[in-house]
Amino acid sequence: MRWKGPALALLGAAAVAAIAIGFTLGAGSDKTVAGAVGSTTGPGSTSGTTTTGEGVSIPKPGHVRLGHRLLVATVDDAMKQADPKTAADLMKVSHDAGFDAVLVSSMWRPGQTALSAQDRLTLGNVVKAADDLHMRVCVFVWHGLSGSTPRTERARRNFAAYAAALAKRFPQIRDVVVGNEPNLNTFWMPQFGAGGKDVAAAGYLELLARTRAILRRAGTGPSDMMAAASLVATLDASYYVDPSLLWNAKNYSAPQVVYSMTGNQLIVAPPAKYIGTFVVQATVSDGLTTSKRSFAVAVV
Repeated sequence: MRWKGPALALLGAAAVAAIAIGFTLGAGSDKTVAGAVGSTTGPGSTSGTTTTGEGVSIPKPGHVRLGHRLLVATVDDAMKQADPKTAADLMKVSHDAGFDAVLVSSMWRPGQTALSAQDRLTLGNVVKAADDLHMRVCVFVWHGLSGSTPRTERARRNFAAYAAALAKRFPQIRDVVVGNEPNLNTFWMPQFGAGGKDVAAAGYLELLARTRAILRRAGTGPSDMMAAASLVATLDASYYVDPSLLWNAKNYSAPQVVYSMTGNQLIVAPPAKYIGTFVVQATVSDGLTTSKRSFAVAVV
């Protein structure tokens, strides 16, 4: 049966994607647990604390504060429907079952740098259905099986461009899973190079770093700019191959940037031959009020 191998591979991909994104720790919540079990003293009443199991003390109801919010998602490409009503009906099934989010896939194909018309239609229906129910959409961007592995720099650049096109088309999508199980030859080839060198790990890391960088640049909100500005460094695949580059790294020294004013324009002049990113903090005042702004400057 020729279909058996690909079918199992796709099922495996869905399972791993579910593990990767199925639960996420989000922002803290100020809700309290009102249903903790106490020692019963009468109908509908509790008092003190109850010890259950092996010495586990449960505080009195109303005194437990939740820390992080657990996000639980379904993994279901069936929601990628051309008919918006069908997509909405399927989304409601997950919503009514208590799920907070949905993970769907988007497959990149060699040479592709933008979503196809079909992808735009079906993903658009997923996003609309999720928005209507206040659910979160996560997308698993991958290249399918190992025959489509983005091995070359050009292929990885195209893959990253495809992911960025998706993010720009649907700004509601804030969570992207890149690739799937690069340690298996079902999904990534080659695995090893000369002398048994692990080339799959280095290749995937380069793809991940490139895609992450372009997704950062694709963001348009203030949070995206601040996230990019807070990066300490961008590491390439060489750090995976030789981790000692991390602990043998040279001390960082801030670039000697020259600032000047021409009329109402601020001129920022980095050192000659400087390549990198730095943050400028500008403050202006008229003696009565003061305004501050921070922004990142990238020199390429």
